Amino acid sequence: MLLRREIREGERCWAFYPMFIEVVVACRRVRRDPRRGEQLTTSFARRGLVLLAIRIFGVGMTFVVNILLARGLGASGYGAYAFLFAIVTLAALPTQFGLPDLVVRETSRAATAETPGLMFALWRWAHSFVCATSLMVIIAVWLWLSMTDETGNGIAAANFIALILIPLISLSNLRAAMLRGLGHDLLGQLPEHAIRPTLFAIVLLIMLLLPGPPLSVANAFVAQSIAVGLATAFGMVQLWHLAPRATRVTPTSRQKAGWYRAAFAMGSISGLVLINNSVDIIMLGLWKSDADVGHYRLASTVGALITLGLQTMNMYAMPHLTRSVVTGKKADLARVVQHSTQLSFGFSMIALAGILVLGEPALAFVFGRDFSDAYPVLLVLAAGHITNAFFGPSHTVLMMAGQERVAAFLTGLGTVANVGLNFLLIPTYGPIGAAVASAVAIVVTKVAAFILVWRMHKVLSWPFPKQIFGLK
Repeated sequence: MLLRREIREGERCWAFYPMFIEVVVACRRVRRDPRRGEQLTTSFARRGLVLLAIRIFGVGMTFVVNILLARGLGASGYGAYAFLFAIVTLAALPTQFGLPDLVVRETSRAATAETPGLMFALWRWAHSFVCATSLMVIIAVWLWLSMTDETGNGIAAANFIALILIPLISLSNLRAAMLRGLGHDLLGQLPEHAIRPTLFAIVLLIMLLLPGPPLSVANAFVAQSIAVGLATAFGMVQLWHLAPRATRVTPTSRQKAGWYRAAFAMGSISGLVLINNSVDIIMLGLWKSDADVGHYRLASTVGALITLGLQTMNMYAMPHLTRSVVTGKKADLARVVQHSTQLSFGFSMIALAGILVLGEPALAFVFGRDFSDAYPVLLVLAAGHITNAFFGPSHTVLMMAGQERVAAFLTGLGTVANVGLNFLLIPTYGPIGAAVASAVAIVVTKVAAFILVWRMHKVLSWPFPKQIFGLK
């Protein structure tokens, strides 16, 4: 049986990581125990806290990376790096286009239905899509760079180096989705959120300590490419050891058409999210100085601490939500949503308290006095992030329940609001205007998603038990 093989291979894998053995085995036992109740609650919370610890470590290393970049490049150089990385991120959008979320959902479904052949067919199709689209995007960007004829400029050299990140990031995200779909949540997080930022920080530190010219934007992308490549290779090796063995299955044209439709809807969501995360930086880069871009990018990076718990629990909850929907267990669905929201919102309040207590002096001390102006921007973004965490994984519930078109519509609504407000506010208010636009867009989409999840599934995606309001 696929489930028994998954349990056995999971325990064998984590024997190399003793600190996680107890958590993994406990989770597997809960899956086999017909008396779920409090056992499922305890196991979910324990694994969620372990995943959150991995993410906290990764955020800590990411902060180290941002400190090294900010001090090595300065405000203008850091802004140029952020501007270029935002463009590369948007260029990589067609190479993923919703595949990670689709792979998590369909891999979890295949594991529940014990159809590993179909699972491998999905994986082959997804890899083919990523490789083909990455090649086309790289060629298109290369041609565009050639027509600009600015190869003697340092930023242009960084453009060429940054192209390597396009297929590496896409394959890394795809591999993580496969592991999460199989139930290996912890291993799916390690390369991206622990190994990658640690390697990035180490390579940057070596570059800064070596004698020679100061750190450049091109060298920063060299360090990032090395880190992403090594982390991706580690994840691929782990997936090869953990993937179940199956007879080759050729998917039907109907199945492929269904994958394309779902990937398009989920890709629309992913693309709109990327636009939301990048459009403010790009518009600031077009209308304001590199220093303003650097201030806003730093405020966004620090503000992301508030939603760290939500991002972690969203990724962890995806396969659990899919299994609850497939098996029709509404009580499990409500329990997963409630505990995910409670953990994520609790962490967000702790992060917000830390930001308020430490204040602007800590920001200037860690990143330099040039970045003290980022603190008011951070406070505005914090309001939107708290709202995001309060309403929990509402978008994720819609996607894992097969209602990705509804989620795409809501995300599109938020994107339109964000772009429109950025257009109105950035010319006058600069980074503060961009922060207001982002916060308003978050509030609009999360409130709408919360209402729809309740009306469609009778599940409240907020941290309060519904019994306290007399709801059943």
